[in-house]
Amino acid sequence: MIYLFCPLHAEALPLIHALHLKKQDCPASFMCYGDDERWFMTICGTGRTACAAAVGAVLAMHHVNQNDIVVLYGSAAGVMDAEEGKLYNGVKLMDMHNGQSGYPDVMTKDSPSSCMIVTGDVLYEGGWPFSFAKESVHLPLLYDTESSAFFKAAMFFCHVHQIVVLRYVSDKGNVITKDVLQHLSMQCVEEAVFYMERMQKRITLPEGKTFDAQAQWLNGLLCGSATMQNQCRQMICWCELSSVDWKKEVEGLRGAGVLPCHDKEEGKKVLYELKKRLCG
Repeated sequence: MIYLFCPLHAEALPLIHALHLKKQDCPASFMCYGDDERWFMTICGTGRTACAAAVGAVLAMHHVNQNDIVVLYGSAAGVMDAEEGKLYNGVKLMDMHNGQSGYPDVMTKDSPSSCMIVTGDVLYEGGWPFSFAKESVHLPLLYDTESSAFFKAAMFFCHVHQIVVLRYVSDKGNVITKDVLQHLSMQCVEEAVFYMERMQKRITLPEGKTFDAQAQWLNGLLCGSATMQNQCRQMICWCELSSVDWKKEVEGLRGAGVLPCHDKEEGKKVLYELKKRLCG
């Protein structure tokens, strides 16, 4: 199942039409749509509290499993180097209030353009209201009021490789209408649906296969953490489903003396390069 959360109905409406979703039973007072097979969408409302509450209520009710993905889709303000109307994938999510960051696991070449998203409590009105310097940001920078809370809430129910934040740029701090939100969403729907479907396909395990042993073995060579082991499992799953010989690549690194690694920091760098080679 793909669990989709949209803050506003105007953002969600093009997806509802494209996926032929119908109203569903939903916890609390949230409005939900689905197709009883693959998609379940919740209109969560704006702001961190509403978004986190919706994620907790829906995912607890539906008992998310390892083959599900959880997606936040909607608009964001473009702060720096962000193109209006373009869909972005949040690879770094920062809470403006406490500075904490989250990192959804993005590993494939068909992902929408990467960005950093800062989540605050009020609407963005332009300028640079952040405590960090512009020079420290090396990605397009977006601003919203949900992403960091969405990520934290989703992490209570699933692994990082099952979570994605897709945001299209709707404004630069200026006032816009719901018609504009809907129009821009309509432009991004095809790309968003394609990526979500591909993402779920990559993490869906064949019957009877978990790749836990292979992931544990590779993670041992990387001196990796539990999060890195989940990333190894996702990568191995994708390679097996795509007939990519990941073992040959790993043996090549062992022969070159790159593996095994000496510590976790070294292992992170090797895993990043390995994912780029195998998955693009």
